[in-house]
Amino acid sequence: MADRLSLYDYLAFVVPGAMILFVAVYGYDGWPRGEPGVAGTVALTAASFVVGYINAALGNWLQPMFLGGKPGGRADSLWGTLGACSHYTDAERDRFTRMLTDRYDDLPPGAGFHLAYTELQQRGLDGPLVLMNQHIGFTRGTATATAVGLTIDIGLALTSGTHLPLVVWGPILLSAMVPFVMRYRRFWRRFGDQVLRGIYVLPDASGGS
Repeated sequence: MADRLSLYDYLAFVVPGAMILFVAVYGYDGWPRGEPGVAGTVALTAASFVVGYINAALGNWLQPMFLGGKPGGRADSLWGTLGACSHYTDAERDRFTRMLTDRYDDLPPGAGFHLAYTELQQRGLDGPLVLMNQHIGFTRGTATATAVGLTIDIGLALTSGTHLPLVVWGPILLSAMVPFVMRYRRFWRRFGDQVLRGIYVLPDASGGS
């Protein structure tokens, strides 16, 4: 079980933060003159991390929107599996739902899913889930950063003017946001599928081997 941030986790903060700083700084002041140097690079990396961390908080708030919900609520853990936009057949949905309720004392499937994830973590069987969770964080943060960057550029265009023309950068940021949201949804679905199948194949799972 991972108990510390990995390099990928740091990049999930730094890259979106750098995207936001790029739009804010270059949009306001134009392209910089000269190289930032070692000290400047370290400072920019640190600033990107901080901005990216704040962006992650905004991404957590917006997250339900990526799955068709309202911002500020709780994202549906069963989206793509037992919930909306499920890729399972009716028989698969019934079998996995029954497995969760039988295994976890007749709790609702959503609560059972969270217990299933916890059980896999405690058994040390969550390796693929850690990787997918990192992808979820990165795609969520980057999709959010493109939206923030677009908002900043629109604000600059309406006030002081922008060095990143909206006619060019508007489509660029919008077209970047779409695939990141799609990838986010894909990894969210795969995460849920991995939890359900991981519990199902345990020796003591209902209906398992």
